[in-house]
Formats: sequence, C-alpha cells, structure tokens
Amino acid sequence: MKGSVLLVALFVCASLISLPNYAVSGLLTNGGFETGTPGWYGDTATVIEGWTRWGSDGWYHTDYNHTAGGSKAIKSWSDSTGIYQDFAVTAATQYTVSGFAYAPSTDTPVGWDSVMKIEWFNGASKLSEEEVGRFISGTDSLDTWKEIAGLFTAPTSADTGRIVMFLTDANGETANGGSIGWDDMDVDVVPEPGSLVLLGCGLAGIFLAKRRNG
Repeated sequence: MKGSVLLVALFVCASLISLPNYAVSGLLTNGGFETGTPGWYGDTATVIEGWTRWGSDGWYHTDYNHTAGGSKAIKSWSDSTGIYQDFAVTAATQYTVSGFAYAPSTDTPVGWDSVMKIEWFNGASKLSEEEVGRFISGTDSLDTWKEIAGLFTAPTSADTGRIVMFLTDANGETANGGSIGWDDMDVDVVPEPGSLVLLGCGLAGIFLAKRRNG
C-alpha cells in the first residue's frame, strides 16, 4: 500500500514538472471597476478606486458590465481621454495581462480603435511599451465582449508596470464617433515551474507523512 502511495506522489511531482506556467495572483486594484463613484470623467466627484484617468471624454457607468453580479464598467469616446494603473513588478518576470472590451450598437464606434497596452518603468523612467491588443472599429462584433490578453516579460531593470487603455484613430478615419468600453482588467504574475514543483512535492510529502503516521 505504501508503495502505491509513493507512486502517486511521484506522479504528482512529475505532472507538475510538465505543467505550463499559469497565473496565480491578481496585481491590480479594482480591476472590475466595482469600487468607486460613477460619473463623467470631467467631474471631480467621479472616483474609480485604484485608477488614474486623463481627459474628460469618458464615463464611469452602470450602463453595461462584463461579469455577472457586477454592475460597473468604463467607456470613452475620444482619443483625448484614457485611464491607467501602476503595479509593482519583478524584473525579468513573466506576467499575463487581460481585459474585456465592448462596443454597444446603440453607440457604434466609427473611426476609433480601443487599445490596451502595458508600459514598463524603472522609477520615473519609461523603459518600453507593448500593445496587448485592441477592439477594432468596424471589424469586431458589437454588443459582444471581446477578451484581449497576452503574456509579457518585464525588462531586466523594470520595477513598475502600467496597464493603459485609450482610444486611437483607426485606419486614418477623421469622422470619429461612438464609444468603446472596458471591464475586468487583470494582471497576474506567472510563477517559475520550479516553484510549482517544490509546492507539489511538498504537498505530496505531507500526504505521505500522514499516511505513515496513520
């Protein structure tokens, strides 16, 4: 019987070694925009906890949202407006970045793409930036949430990451209009495979010890 338990423990460890990296902990504050005071971006009474916004052509609202049980999301209708949040990072570490974009048919975007990007900093110095993805005006489906996600590695001297969402001109359009929204933003650190192996083998060891003592 003990031999069978040992085989199970070894199988667990071997399985963990072969597992791909996966995210384990959210790094953003209020990624679902559920905490704060809704309103027009230009109103000082409007508060989106954890987020910094610029410009006034945006709305923190309850018109629609992505997650069942939630009620709030954000949207904007000009490239003069955007929103971002900083988070601490470890240099040369991988992170998953994700979010959901939405354009309602009642306010169809024309000439705008909504972009999500990640920027990397060392202190106040910007090191680089990468586009995570975008909602493409005139191509992506209306009234449907589009997931945008990617895997990124912090530069070797980075200590801060910044997730940013904003509108930009699409295909050289000049007659722009409509709005595009965001909800359920998330940034997660990806653990090293070795850490997962140590965790799994530790759990297997505890299991074996309990079996022996039992």
